[in-house]
Amino acid sequence: MLEIVCRLMPDWNLPQDLAFDYLPGGYANANYRFSLDGKGYVLRAPGGSQPYVDWRQERAFYLAAHRVATAPLVALDVNNGAMITEWVSGRLLVDDPPRDDELLAYLGELHGNLPRVDRCYDPIALSRTYLSGARPHPHATRLVNSLTWPLGPIVACHNDLNPWNVIRGKEGWVTLDWEFFGMNDPLFDLVTLHQGLQMEDGGLLALSERYLADTVAEVRLHGCLAAFWLREYSWAFAHASQDNHREEIEIQMETAAEKLLNF
Repeated sequence: MLEIVCRLMPDWNLPQDLAFDYLPGGYANANYRFSLDGKGYVLRAPGGSQPYVDWRQERAFYLAAHRVATAPLVALDVNNGAMITEWVSGRLLVDDPPRDDELLAYLGELHGNLPRVDRCYDPIALSRTYLSGARPHPHATRLVNSLTWPLGPIVACHNDLNPWNVIRGKEGWVTLDWEFFGMNDPLFDLVTLHQGLQMEDGGLLALSERYLADTVAEVRLHGCLAAFWLREYSWAFAHASQDNHREEIEIQMETAAEKLLNF
């Protein structure tokens, strides 16, 4: 970790005994907290190449003029994804679940302030890439070849808006990890948070209609849910196929495989 920080910030005067504390919750990336001159930082150390991740676009997002609260960027290597950001104090959303009105207000502010980009995020196409060249769960194979998803109007979305990527900070909510930023159906971000927080499925349609202030066709919501769980399974399957057998990834693959039986 010290070598990575040295490469990212060659002008920093780093002690050889600089301490790094591992932060749980990262799946594809390993994250570590460290302190220097009384200030806290987070180091992201990616585990390898990742389909669809565009670190140049991620860096451009951090540096762009917008009103979305993120962890302030210190350095990002666009060739391998290694990144340093300032430490953000607060509680992860997974440890401090929101009320429905808080969740909807957060999403509205997020989608209303994100800049449009040229890249569209397609979780079904991405799942197809993840599942190529191996033997996945048969339901995943069926869905990736047959699933259609009637998108609504697309907006700029985070696309990996799980409750481990949102911090309740002192001055508002802070959103982390913008590797999958792109245009998509806003329901995908809502579904990602809803499922990550393990909220009741029976209330998702009403929550979606409250958020969009419009009627939501059940086929659209059903397709969005299927696309989400297909992406979750396919991502975990791809990493397991590359001998990344971390417990979190194995659990995600098993959970998502069970969810896929509903579609």
